[in-house]
Amino acid sequence: MHYDLTDLRMFLALARTLNMAAAAVESGRSTAALSQRLKKFEAEVGTPLFVREARGLALTTAGHALKPLAEDVLATSARMESALAAFQPGSRPVVRIASNTSGIQNHLLPAVGAFLHEHAVRLVFLERQSRAAVEAVLAGEADLAFSLERAAREFEPEAHVVPFAVDRHVLVAQPDHPLAREESVRLRDIIDFPYVGLPETAPMGRAMRERTRALGLRYEPAVEVPSFSLMLRLVLDGAGIAVVPRSALRPFGGHEALSVVRIEEPWALRPLVFAYAAARPPVGAARDFLEFLGRDGRIE
Repeated sequence: MHYDLTDLRMFLALARTLNMAAAAVESGRSTAALSQRLKKFEAEVGTPLFVREARGLALTTAGHALKPLAEDVLATSARMESALAAFQPGSRPVVRIASNTSGIQNHLLPAVGAFLHEHAVRLVFLERQSRAAVEAVLAGEADLAFSLERAAREFEPEAHVVPFAVDRHVLVAQPDHPLAREESVRLRDIIDFPYVGLPETAPMGRAMRERTRALGLRYEPAVEVPSFSLMLRLVLDGAGIAVVPRSALRPFGGHEALSVVRIEEPWALRPLVFAYAAARPPVGAARDFLEFLGRDGRIE
């Protein structure tokens, strides 16, 4: 059997998302190219790894068996790469951080400039839903995970959790919108109006679809855009309402002109944490990044 690390990364992306389009974005390939590579990989291993269902993919028994083995191979490869990087002249150490959409845009990127000004390293961000971010750390694909606390706590004691901050999802609307007068709203109220959303390939975009389906409703944004700043701009321009993290409002210059309404849902409150593999505490540049955030007053 012949395979390479790219095949295993592709397989794990599909196993995480169970969605061909989302895995294609994560892998940096077109959906057609990813599908073709999967067919070749399944032919190489001699058995199907996924079954195609109406709502996406599902792992076969062989796929479930391969998943932890593929994670072990990639973890070993990442440790080897990190160990040998120190012997390459002029190379910068790499820190891989797996994080949800909100974490990257609203919490981590604001600290990156100052950190890189002091440290000659490379930062690589892997966009994942919270649970998948911690799985990426335990699999050795990332050095640090940034996720919701409840997702990270599921993996204790294998994962060590470091509290970071508390965020909250809120509804933003123009001041004359009917919901702007409410003290709080539920997701069912929001879906009744035109709204702006993130694409399904974004972790929060997938999460919003799952929450809506759980209510027996359809998730059909009036428009989908790839960032919170663009969502807020469209709300300001009258395209609809939007659900965003409160932390997304700070860097957006026009947020004073928008009404912010509390969302009364269990998922709206978002305690955020860093997590790393307890068996592999962060060293070098990864440890420096955690210490920098603590010194900068960002970690609680």
